[in-house]
Amino acid sequence: CSDGVRLAMKCWRNFDDGVPSRRKILCLHGWLDNAASFDRLAPLLLRSLSRGSDDDDDDDHDADDATEIIALDFPGHGLSGHKSPDGP
Repeated sequence: CSDGVRLAMKCWRNFDDGVPSRRKILCLHGWLDNAASFDRLAPLLLRSLSRGSDDDDDDDHDADDATEIIALDFPGHGLSGHKSPDGP
């Protein structure tokens, strides 16, 4: 953050390092929640978006299916830092 608060996030992907993701999905949690809220949803979403979703946990994904899901912890939630009471 621009005010020095450290933000944490979780990331799920259906591709290997070095492969650019074609699709990025940003998940934002609700009040009194955190990025872990998406622990069960993200893998299911990746599977449903993959063309090979009919195959049994096949790790071979087409480059067009390369999807990255990012869940952010807002300041003061989950593993993110807290804002200073004196700050903006």
